[in-house]
Amino acid sequence: IASGSYDNTIRLWDINTKKCLNILQGHNSPINSVTFSPRGHILASGSIDKTIKLWEIATGECLNTFEGYTNSVTSVAFSPDGKKLASGGDNQTIKLWDISTKECLHTLQRHSSLEKAIAFNHDGKLLASANDDKTIKLWNVATGKCIYTFVRQTDLITSVAFSPNGKLLANGSSDETIKLWNIATGK
Repeated sequence: IASGSYDNTIRLWDINTKKCLNILQGHNSPINSVTFSPRGHILASGSIDKTIKLWEIATGECLNTFEGYTNSVTSVAFSPDGKKLASGGDNQTIKLWDISTKECLHTLQRHSSLEKAIAFNHDGKLLASANDDKTIKLWNVATGKCIYTFVRQTDLITSVAFSPNGKLLANGSSDETIKLWNIATGK
């Protein structure tokens, strides 16, 4: 398990012994989000310091630093093939990055407030983003275009996740509810 902290570190934990295996240091501000690559050998972290870092789990080495935000990076997610990384920030943008080149492939700017959560679907062709404006947007990863907006939320959305087959989208909310959405119908 990986945990990001307000002491600017990331800790890797053994779930069996409950002991800290390693402490990753390199961010200059608190960590907002961490996620493992699909194969589990790389960790991505997003921080208030406006950067995203990629870490090699085996050594704890920082492999790359991605920059391009003017404010905090609030969420990070790997594509299912591990070749792309999505990041959300509090400047109302989502960026899609190519892991190997560090190139920003798309900057998506459609939300009106803080990006809270992002998730790729099973084949990496769609990206869902949720934020403080109580909406979820569905994006085409190849084009960077918003293809649908789910708007019937009553409270702040805190998480999003696709079903394994990609037909359903779930979101958690601060009103302590979970909603399921049919991707084909938007209901």
